[in-house]
Amino acid sequence: MLRKLKSGPWPMFMLSSFSSVANLYLPIFLARTLSPEQMGVYKIFFLYLGAIPFLFLAGGPLNSVYYWAGKPQQERDLYLQQCFLLALLLSLGIMLIGLPLTTEIANFTNLKDTSIYYLLFGAFVAVPSSFYSETKVALGHTVKGPLFDTFFESLKVLCFVLLAIYTKDIQNLFIGFCAIFAVKFLISTTLKFKGGHVTLLPNKVRLKEIWLYCLPISLSGLVTFATDKIDQFVLSAYLAADQFAFYSMGCLVVPPLYLIEMSVSRVLIPKLASTDQSESRSKREYFKTAISDTAVIIIPAFFGLWIFSEQIVTLLYTDKFIESAKFLKVFAFSYLIFLIPYDAIPRATGKTKAIFNLALIFGILSVGLVSIAAINFSAIEVLIVSLIFKFFSRFAGLIYSSRVMKWKIKDMIPWQPLFKITITCIFLHTLCSSTRHLFKSDMTWFYFCAPSFAILYFVILARKFKQKG
Repeated sequence: MLRKLKSGPWPMFMLSSFSSVANLYLPIFLARTLSPEQMGVYKIFFLYLGAIPFLFLAGGPLNSVYYWAGKPQQERDLYLQQCFLLALLLSLGIMLIGLPLTTEIANFTNLKDTSIYYLLFGAFVAVPSSFYSETKVALGHTVKGPLFDTFFESLKVLCFVLLAIYTKDIQNLFIGFCAIFAVKFLISTTLKFKGGHVTLLPNKVRLKEIWLYCLPISLSGLVTFATDKIDQFVLSAYLAADQFAFYSMGCLVVPPLYLIEMSVSRVLIPKLASTDQSESRSKREYFKTAISDTAVIIIPAFFGLWIFSEQIVTLLYTDKFIESAKFLKVFAFSYLIFLIPYDAIPRATGKTKAIFNLALIFGILSVGLVSIAAINFSAIEVLIVSLIFKFFSRFAGLIYSSRVMKWKIKDMIPWQPLFKITITCIFLHTLCSSTRHLFKSDMTWFYFCAPSFAILYFVILARKFKQKG
């Protein structure tokens, strides 16, 4: 068990989880410190901060470093240099196009003009400032890269807490965010320049090659982001502010769970992309291991969110937001989607156009039907429609991956580990539910059963690892 934790994606996951836990605490604190109106501005700001880099396709070159890191060493550095240059140029487009349209963007987003300046700057530095950590991970340094990100994410949380306490002004939070990420951008660029992975001199041949590879990734990322967030964009226009707050807080209550898929994929893709013949025979096993590694965290997390949804919402946001629990109970199913590394094989084999095609098809269908659902049905039904299309798109990606690798789908799934993990969770779920009547209050039951669920699960899991090895 200990050896497994020291290898693969686990160091990266644990470090990233630290900063995610801090980010999980942040809205809990801010909801108790800032006004509802300020929390609304906060959520809108960071919703669009996440969207803008996708809109300018800036994330594609950054994500493609995992593919180029698998190239022979003499070629690898040049590819990584040009990846950074392309990401920087695309990010500059955010400022060049956005600044003349500040007033229009403010009207569209319902943010102040001054907030737009912070928004554009934050979106500009977001991708280039992550280049150091991403290349470190791609090159096999699964501690240094995440540690760099974890430090700045933790610094951001600390800064937000202090500014909220002493100023209670949402604009100061945005200023603090821009200052921290400006420093991160400068340090990241300096470190990668010294490492030989940063240049401002274009190589037209390599830039074109990288652009052709990452363009489908960038476009699919844009479509995927729109698909993932379309329910929030649409519902924000149809729901009252308090109802939208219930919805959004129910859907975003456990951010650390997003990290496990990212951590596993970032380790998996270089292995699948390797041309080493000795590794090629093991690629299917790498793929199956990625699924089982993800399942170790995701499946029990789903059961925990399902069982304790009301108690989790009450604990995090007080009983004022208890209505968010019904959305959390449904949203918990979205984490099961992460079990399928749908784009790992296309990215590793250079077939990134397929990623975009799948994302576009399901994205258009999702946007259309979610919009129709928002007009005609309740918010909970909109969420269900959104999740259905996310499941369909993942499964379609799995089918395509099986055809690329000429594998049977049934042989790509680690059935035995998934079965054992699920059965264990069902047993613990039944045990927890059956004891609910023994406690004076639901919160007392939660405080006892939730830790017991986690401890018993990992004890059982550790015994299985011990028996296995």
